[in-house]
Amino acid sequence: MNKEEAKNAIGESLATVLGTEVDGWEENTNLIDEGYLDSLDSMRFLFELDKKVGKKVVEDHEVELESFQVSFLLNRISGE
Repeated sequence: MNKEEAKNAIGESLATVLGTEVDGWEENTNLIDEGYLDSLDSMRFLFELDKKVGKKVVEDHEVELESFQVSFLLNRISGE
């Protein structure tokens, strides 16, 4: 999956969890720090993202605040 496809998967997962399309996030956005996700939504988001991309993006033991940095997620999904 390339970075554009990964970005789309992130956006679709956010929309699924939040129930609406979300604009304004970029590669340097941390989805928790900037208020897009709370603690419960963050776990639902990772679950949705895993389903969309067909693999585990962040292992359970790896989950930390930096795991919700869009650039981190893009790199994990696209393998770059």
